[in-house]
Amino acid sequence: MLVAKKSSHAWQPSQFQPEFKTKARKQVQAISVSLKIKMLAAVFVCAIMAIIVVAHAIKTVEMTRQVEQARAELQVLQEEAQHLKLEIAALRTPERLEQKAYELGMQYPKRDQLIILSYGAPED
Repeated sequence: MLVAKKSSHAWQPSQFQPEFKTKARKQVQAISVSLKIKMLAAVFVCAIMAIIVVAHAIKTVEMTRQVEQARAELQVLQEEAQHLKLEIAALRTPERLEQKAYELGMQYPKRDQLIILSYGAPED
């Protein structure tokens, strides 16, 4: 039986393959580390943007509530102003003024208390 003898100078995959795998692993690890850093940065940026969007939405809701509250207050004040205008109109009526003057002791002048002035009339 013939048996072939292995030569020592022939290429053996086991000699070069671990070094190749080590370099490939280092490259994959380097790629994966940089990819992980990029992904972490992207997640961080997205988280910051989400926080900003939520804060903006909260501020918008708060401002909307304040606007509605101001509108309700404006409506109440407009109704009160209308009521006060009606009260002023009622207080200015001649009948009420005459009544208040009578209550204060005022009276109409008598004929001898009147002084009639005329403009451009001949003097007698």
